[in-house]
Amino acid sequence: MKVVDNIPYISDPASNFEATPEIDDTMGSFTFSDGLNAENLQEGMVVTFRVNLRSGFHISNIIIEDEDGNKVDYREVGDSEYQFTMPASNVKIKPTFEKNKISDIITNQKTRRTIFALLLPLLIIGIVIYSYRKRESRKI
Repeated sequence: MKVVDNIPYISDPASNFEATPEIDDTMGSFTFSDGLNAENLQEGMVVTFRVNLRSGFHISNIIIEDEDGNKVDYREVGDSEYQFTMPASNVKIKPTFEKNKISDIITNQKTRRTIFALLLPLLIIGIVIYSYRKRESRKI
Protein backbone atom coordinates (compact mmCIF):
# COMPACT_ATOMS: atom_id res chain seq x y z
CA MET A 1 0.00 0.00 0.00
CA LYS A 2 1.34 3.38 -0.96
CA VAL A 3 1.07 6.31 1.50
CA VAL A 4 1.14 9.89 0.22
CA ASP A 5 0.81 12.80 2.70
CA ASN A 6 -0.39 10.33 5.36
CA ILE A 7 -3.25 9.20 3.05
CA PRO A 8 -3.17 5.50 2.16
CA TYR A 9 -3.75 4.59 -1.50
CA ILE A 10 -4.41 1.10 -2.75
CA SER A 11 -2.50 2.06 -5.87
CA ASP A 12 -1.14 5.13 -7.54
CA PRO A 13 -4.20 7.27 -8.36
CA ALA A 14 -2.73 7.97 -11.79
CA SER A 15 -2.83 4.23 -12.55
CA ASN A 16 -6.44 3.72 -13.53
CA PHE A 17 -7.59 0.59 -15.29
CA GLU A 18 -10.67 -0.42 -17.23
CA ALA A 19 -13.05 -3.38 -17.03
CA THR A 20 -14.70 -4.07 -20.38
CA PRO A 21 -17.68 -6.42 -20.64
CA GLU A 22 -17.91 -8.46 -23.83
CA ILE A 23 -21.54 -9.49 -23.97
CA ASP A 24 -24.06 -10.44 -26.64
CA ASP A 25 -26.89 -8.04 -25.85
CA THR A 26 -29.47 -10.37 -27.39
CA MET A 27 -28.88 -12.72 -24.44
CA GLY A 28 -28.24 -10.30 -21.60
CA SER A 29 -26.93 -6.97 -20.41
CA PHE A 30 -24.27 -5.91 -17.95
CA THR A 31 -24.16 -3.38 -15.10
CA PHE A 32 -21.57 -2.41 -12.52
CA SER A 33 -22.78 -2.04 -8.94
CA ASP A 34 -22.01 0.61 -6.36
CA GLY A 35 -21.86 3.38 -8.97
CA LEU A 36 -18.49 2.20 -10.25
CA ASN A 37 -17.06 3.79 -13.35
CA ALA A 38 -15.70 0.87 -15.39
CA GLU A 39 -13.08 3.14 -16.96
CA ASN A 40 -11.62 4.45 -13.69
CA LEU A 41 -10.76 1.39 -11.59
CA GLN A 42 -7.70 0.97 -9.42
CA GLU A 43 -5.68 -2.07 -8.49
CA GLY A 44 -7.07 -3.77 -5.42
CA MET A 45 -10.62 -2.40 -5.78
CA VAL A 46 -13.41 -4.91 -5.30
CA VAL A 47 -15.55 -4.71 -8.43
CA THR A 48 -19.14 -5.94 -8.29
CA PHE A 49 -21.13 -6.51 -11.45
CA ARG A 50 -24.44 -8.01 -12.46
CA VAL A 51 -25.34 -9.92 -15.59
CA ASN A 52 -28.98 -9.23 -16.43
CA LEU A 53 -30.32 -12.22 -18.34
CA ARG A 54 -32.82 -12.06 -21.13
CA SER A 55 -35.75 -14.45 -20.86
CA GLY A 56 -34.88 -17.98 -21.94
CA PHE A 57 -31.14 -17.84 -21.14
CA HIS A 58 -28.85 -18.69 -18.24
CA ILE A 59 -25.14 -18.09 -17.56
CA SER A 60 -23.04 -21.15 -18.28
CA ASN A 61 -19.63 -19.57 -17.58
CA ILE A 62 -17.85 -16.29 -16.90
CA ILE A 63 -14.26 -15.62 -17.84
CA ILE A 64 -12.41 -12.57 -16.55
CA GLU A 65 -8.98 -12.04 -18.10
CA ASP A 66 -6.30 -9.40 -17.67
CA GLU A 67 -4.41 -7.86 -20.61
CA ASP A 68 -1.96 -10.78 -20.68
CA GLY A 69 -4.74 -13.37 -20.89
CA ASN A 70 -4.36 -14.47 -17.25
CA LYS A 71 -7.62 -15.50 -15.62
CA VAL A 72 -8.84 -13.33 -12.74
CA ASP A 73 -10.65 -15.15 -9.92
CA TYR A 74 -14.21 -14.09 -9.13
CA ARG A 75 -16.99 -15.20 -6.83
CA GLU A 76 -20.76 -15.22 -7.06
CA VAL A 77 -22.30 -12.95 -4.42
CA GLY A 78 -25.95 -13.08 -5.44
CA ASP A 79 -28.36 -14.05 -8.18
CA SER A 80 -26.34 -13.27 -11.34
CA GLU A 81 -24.10 -10.93 -9.31
CA TYR A 82 -20.31 -11.40 -9.13
CA GLN A 83 -17.21 -9.80 -7.59
CA PHE A 84 -13.52 -9.75 -8.38
CA THR A 85 -10.49 -7.81 -7.19
CA MET A 86 -9.12 -5.47 -9.83
CA PRO A 87 -5.59 -6.41 -10.93
CA ALA A 88 -2.96 -3.89 -12.07
CA SER A 89 -4.19 -4.20 -15.64
CA ASN A 90 -7.27 -3.70 -17.80
CA VAL A 91 -9.63 -6.68 -17.78
CA LYS A 92 -12.24 -8.18 -20.08
CA ILE A 93 -15.34 -9.82 -18.63
CA LYS A 94 -16.85 -12.48 -20.88
CA PRO A 95 -20.06 -14.18 -19.76
CA THR A 96 -21.17 -17.20 -21.80
CA PHE A 97 -24.87 -17.90 -22.14
CA GLU A 98 -26.88 -20.97 -22.97
CA LYS A 99 -30.49 -21.18 -24.02
CA ASN A 100 -32.67 -22.75 -21.35
CA LYS A 101 -33.84 -26.28 -22.12
CA ILE A 102 -37.34 -27.37 -21.23
CA SER A 103 -35.83 -29.59 -18.50
CA ASP A 104 -34.13 -26.52 -16.97
CA ILE A 105 -37.41 -24.65 -16.96
CA ILE A 106 -39.37 -27.49 -15.34
CA THR A 107 -36.75 -28.07 -12.63
CA ASN A 108 -36.92 -24.40 -11.64
CA GLN A 109 -39.06 -24.35 -8.48
CA LYS A 110 -40.72 -21.02 -9.29
CA THR A 111 -41.71 -22.33 -12.72
CA ARG A 112 -43.11 -25.54 -11.20
CA ARG A 113 -45.26 -23.51 -8.82
CA THR A 114 -46.55 -21.37 -11.71
CA ILE A 115 -47.40 -24.44 -13.79
CA PHE A 116 -49.16 -26.03 -10.81
CA ALA A 117 -51.11 -22.82 -10.12
CA LEU A 118 -52.28 -22.74 -13.75
CA LEU A 119 -53.12 -26.45 -14.07
CA LEU A 120 -54.88 -26.99 -10.74
CA PRO A 121 -57.93 -24.86 -11.61
CA LEU A 122 -58.19 -26.60 -15.00
CA LEU A 123 -58.11 -29.97 -13.28
CA ILE A 124 -60.84 -28.93 -10.85
CA ILE A 125 -63.00 -27.59 -13.69
CA GLY A 126 -62.50 -30.86 -15.58
CA ILE A 127 -63.61 -32.91 -12.58
CA VAL A 128 -66.69 -30.73 -12.09
CA ILE A 129 -67.69 -31.01 -15.77
CA TYR A 130 -67.10 -34.78 -15.77
CA SER A 131 -69.24 -35.21 -12.62
CA TYR A 132 -72.01 -33.03 -14.03
CA ARG A 133 -72.11 -34.96 -17.33
CA LYS A 134 -72.08 -38.30 -15.52
CA ARG A 135 -74.99 -37.20 -13.31
CA GLU A 136 -76.94 -35.84 -16.32
CA SER A 137 -76.45 -39.08 -18.25
CA ARG A 138 -78.06 -41.04 -15.39
CA LYS A 139 -81.23 -38.90 -15.59
CA ILE A 140 -81.96 -40.02 -19.14
